[in-house]
Amino acid sequence: MLSELDFGTYIAFFLPGVLGLYALIPFSKRVADLFTQVVTKDTQVGASFLLLVGGLVVGTVISGLRAVWLDRVLVWHKPKFNFRGLAAKDTRAAYKDAIANTYRFYQFYGNMFLALGFYVVVRYVLVGVDYHNEKQLAGLDVVVLLGLFLQAEEFLLGQNTQPANYDLARVRLETSLFGMRPVFR
Repeated sequence: MLSELDFGTYIAFFLPGVLGLYALIPFSKRVADLFTQVVTKDTQVGASFLLLVGGLVVGTVISGLRAVWLDRVLVWHKPKFNFRGLAAKDTRAAYKDAIANTYRFYQFYGNMFLALGFYVVVRYVLVGVDYHNEKQLAGLDVVVLLGLFLQAEEFLLGQNTQPANYDLARVRLETSLFGMRPVFR
């Protein structure tokens, strides 16, 4: 059973990774050929498997950059967690559900923000596509980048009223519009 590899994990790492890999097409003929094989003619499993692995690898790198850069931009203080509360099975299950239902969405939004930002820089700065000829697409890129940043901020800081010391023995899940959110009693 692959309980840790849920849908949230895939969207948090794979989709941003595929976008980051796609941004590398102008610099790598192999990456361009891989996407061509997957999208057009090749129905073999090999190209799709390579895209899956490549997407996960690039997504993991993007996630590392997010953790180093974006997390520090959004969070000025690092909360202190009391992990002793995770000894109870129910509390540990609630904690894992909270991660799966909130933190994975933050990872997705933050990772997609960085991947799309990388794509925009590659396309308009490094490759030199004239954004004046693509005003609608460039405008959409900016709007989506802003939306991804704001969503990442909301999911990460949506509970910024909580104390700096989190006692995980007191966590419970609360239903919200976007799924389950951890609430500390």
